[in-house]
Amino acid sequence: VIAIGRLIILNKYDLRRKFWWKLGIIVPLLYIGICSINKLWLTKKIVKQIHADQSYCKRYFFTPAPFQIFLWYLVVERKSGFDVGYTSVFGRKNKLNLHYFPRNDSLLKNISDHENLQKLIRFSQNYYTIEKSNDTLIFNDLRFGQMMGWKYPGGKFVFHYFLEHPDDNRLVVQRGRFTDLNISFFKSMFNRIIED
Repeated sequence: VIAIGRLIILNKYDLRRKFWWKLGIIVPLLYIGICSINKLWLTKKIVKQIHADQSYCKRYFFTPAPFQIFLWYLVVERKSGFDVGYTSVFGRKNKLNLHYFPRNDSLLKNISDHENLQKLIRFSQNYYTIEKSNDTLIFNDLRFGQMMGWKYPGGKFVFHYFLEHPDDNRLVVQRGRFTDLNISFFKSMFNRIIED
């Protein structure tokens, strides 16, 4: 973005334009390259640890946590729920530190044919859990991660939908993602990256 801005501002005959267009190509390619290497290395590590666990694993996925490529969010589907956690590319631990969330499908008995629920299940690609909070059923889409899940493993999921109070769902995607976005947010993320 900075390189594009500089290219727009500079005169088309300015010799500095060459530097900025090269930088605008090299930096994203370098970022994608590092991200790809991290993903390949972590895939090997994660698959090895999932299979060493000896418990049933239906499927899994992992993706970088927000704002960086060194801490990755991992979801492993088990028979009746999901193991969720974060792992660092600098991790020295031989075991993944995952937190279990039951799917809780039994809570959906009375509303299983509800149209919005079926849409949410399809949208989440079956990576979801149901939880009950007071009198409300909450649908969590696990694919979007947690609010500071690296610090609070049992924390709330960013995408959650109130099944019995649809008026509370005006802003659903990324709900609460940036609530605690301050210096302690980045400190806790940095600490998790280097301490794994």
